[in-house]
Amino acid sequence: MIMSYLGSLRDNSPKVALYNLKPWLDSENKFMAFISSKCASTSILYHLDDRVIRPGRPFYKDMLEKISIDKIFKFTVVRNPFDRIVSSFFFLQQRGYINKDFTFRYFVLNELPKYDLTENILEENQIKRVIQTHCSFQYIRCGHEYIDFIAKFDNIKKDWKYIASKIDAKPILPHYMKTEHDEYKNCYDKELINIVSEIYSKDIKTFKFNKLDYNK
Repeated sequence: MIMSYLGSLRDNSPKVALYNLKPWLDSENKFMAFISSKCASTSILYHLDDRVIRPGRPFYKDMLEKISIDKIFKFTVVRNPFDRIVSSFFFLQQRGYINKDFTFRYFVLNELPKYDLTENILEENQIKRVIQTHCSFQYIRCGHEYIDFIAKFDNIKKDWKYIASKIDAKPILPHYMKTEHDEYKNCYDKELINIVSEIYSKDIKTFKFNKLDYNK
């Protein structure tokens, strides 16, 4: 069915690339959102309620095909990888996706390297697939070739007000599904900083994030 849909579009059509990115669409046809896990995705989904049309809905493909890309507001939210991977780890561990006996250090050194974070090869196992999605590279999903605005997670209150003004949404974004854990900076030593810096080097460079300093 998917291949049939893609085949109905020209090979060089931007809609093919868009479908692969699987952006969220808007029932009011005012926005397109390129959202990565642990980047305010749940908060945005709950806040916009039934406006969000996600991939998998029966009419998603037809709606995407009919959208005038240049006439709607396209945004993404990105998060510093040092912060995001800590949040992802504790979120997944608290929900049973990651072994409860694993430390963050063990996960980064021994588990994270096993995953294709480009998501070119998707994990067949559902649990591993969830981990892969929550740790994947943001630069691939952000839709940077289409995007009008890049919001930063650490500035989300201000950035959301701007987004809200463009898409006719409420300007205050509640924080849903907040993961309880120590300050993310306390989870790192010098070795982990270097490893995460290397793994997520393109995210750091693309979105101009600062490398975490080690001051212990």
